[in-house]
Amino acid sequence: MVNKAYEQWVVDNNNDVTVTLDPVVDQALEEEAIARQFNSRVQKTRKEIGVHVDDLMEVFVDIQNSGAKIKSALEKNWDLISKKMNCPMYKLSDRPE
Repeated sequence: MVNKAYEQWVVDNNNDVTVTLDPVVDQALEEEAIARQFNSRVQKTRKEIGVHVDDLMEVFVDIQNSGAKIKSALEKNWDLISKKMNCPMYKLSDRPE
């Protein structure tokens, strides 16, 4: 008997190990992926310009011109992104003149 709640899951069995994956991407998972991608781009840019992880820097982000999904993902994950980048992150609109 197959439980309808689990019909979309992908199951693979190899001897003693069974792996079950839910391939459905919900909003929270999508937002986490966007946050990770943003962090990755900042780290790549940091590396390209020769700024080391230990170097102090601030990141200013213009989210006003971002799409709704990106804006929502960054706002919801703001503190986590900043912590993973090991530097403070601010909205560009909050940047002192």
